Amino acid sequence: MVRQSQIALSFLGMSACAFLFIVWRELSIFPWDSIQWIAAYMVLSVGFLSALTIVSMLWLLFFAALMLVAIVLSALFVLLVM
Repeated sequence: MVRQSQIALSFLGMSACAFLFIVWRELSIFPWDSIQWIAAYMVLSVGFLSALTIVSMLWLLFFAALMLVAIVLSALFVLLVM
């Protein structure tokens, strides 16, 4: 559980850094008249972050299920051999 929260926090940090970089580039290229571009980037970055977080959580659940299946199968194999 701790590992999943660490991965989610790392995605949050990466998205925040990317968003701040995009805002800084946008403001340095186009001054304050381009607030609609900043709003669009904000919406896109939040959507991208949520998609990445959902996909990463699904992958973690998939690998946890695979590990559980491997443990159960190895236990059954040990019981059958004995």
